[in-house]
Amino acid sequence: MSALDKSETAGNPAQNSEASNSNLFSAAFDKGLTVIQEHKVEAAAVGTAALAAAAIVLSRGRVLGGLVRDGVELEAGSIATSSAKALAPGAKDLGKGLGLDAMAPRHGLGTLGATKDAGLFARGLDPLATYDKSAYQMVPARTMASSIRLAEGPTMSTVDGPSGIVFGSDNSIQSIRFSAGSTAAEKSDLVLRGAYAGLIHSDPLAAQAASKIEGQSIGFISRPIERWATTEQMQQNAVEGARAYVEGDAAAANKFTEFLTERYGPMTAESRAWGTKILTDTSSPESAWNHVSAPATETLIQAGIPIDPLHRAIATNASVLKAEPWAAGATIRGTAEYMQASAREALPAGASQLGKDSWYGAQAPALSPELVKTIGSLSQSLGEKVAADTAAVKKVAELVGAHGKPEEYVTAYRALDKTAKMARVTDLSHLFK
Repeated sequence: MSALDKSETAGNPAQNSEASNSNLFSAAFDKGLTVIQEHKVEAAAVGTAALAAAAIVLSRGRVLGGLVRDGVELEAGSIATSSAKALAPGAKDLGKGLGLDAMAPRHGLGTLGATKDAGLFARGLDPLATYDKSAYQMVPARTMASSIRLAEGPTMSTVDGPSGIVFGSDNSIQSIRFSAGSTAAEKSDLVLRGAYAGLIHSDPLAAQAASKIEGQSIGFISRPIERWATTEQMQQNAVEGARAYVEGDAAAANKFTEFLTERYGPMTAESRAWGTKILTDTSSPESAWNHVSAPATETLIQAGIPIDPLHRAIATNASVLKAEPWAAGATIRGTAEYMQASAREALPAGASQLGKDSWYGAQAPALSPELVKTIGSLSQSLGEKVAADTAAVKKVAELVGAHGKPEEYVTAYRALDKTAKMARVTDLSHLFK
């Protein structure tokens, strides 16, 4: 009785440990190698068929039995046919049918190195150098939108008269009023201006920048002077300075505009478009109108992960939000590796960071439960970098599904890793023509 046959009679692998599954796969692997070494070249398909079948079935803890036995004992011609029917319908070669051509890596399964661009907030970077001020450019807008949505102070309304921003006596924003017929872009710009102008209520430096008015002295010799502004003038300075900042109007810039530029960096056309997106698209993870944004942010805080568009987009995924607290961190970090690798495959070279962030916001929340579970399980056991091999992750997710045990994903990945390496050794395409 062979090692494989003994393994099959030892009990039901569905009830065995991961070690039992690994032993069963190893038996199939060893038997396949023996066939390749002892038989003619065409019989290489036999070993690979056995390995592929074991990889698929053992990932779910079940015995394949007949196919693996047949894969070792039958002639090469019969194996090519049975393998194609059972494992790769319509495929020209076994490797392609199993998705091994996509998995045959640019990097090599099991030998993944650090990704080239690990992301803005990759672990190990100096936080004092990483948290650039430009990352906070839209924080005032998010805060303003959140306060409006939760009825915590400011309000929005449409009026028959002109658009405007209404302050309270303490320089806080009380209301943002849109004129009838205002476009979505015009409304978002007004909210942005109100959010920045409202900083004079809570930020001493913002208040100082808006508190003086430039003028000319009166007398025989006129010279520039500065004088203290009244409360209304201070509010007007903030509104005008914020408008010049948002619209990029250098001619109308004042000291408050200079303060905003120093504080948040320049408002480029791209960042303005991003502001419009998060203030008009309720599905965006970065939008405070999105009710999932708050719990997603809390998840990042609890997991000790920096808050940025990539990680927040991942944290809004329903499966990530449902993850156990002890598993959330590895799941989010692993998914970040997966998303960045996917972006390199899907987006054109040279895509901007804001373009990537927009893509993350659309794709990450829609990741399937089986993908999230696969990434989380592999990240915890094998390290987060393994999730950068998107083809392998997808294949394991397809094999195991959304309800497997953590060790099943790891077993499937290791099995496919061995199978992929085996497939790279021998060209099997001529057996399926």
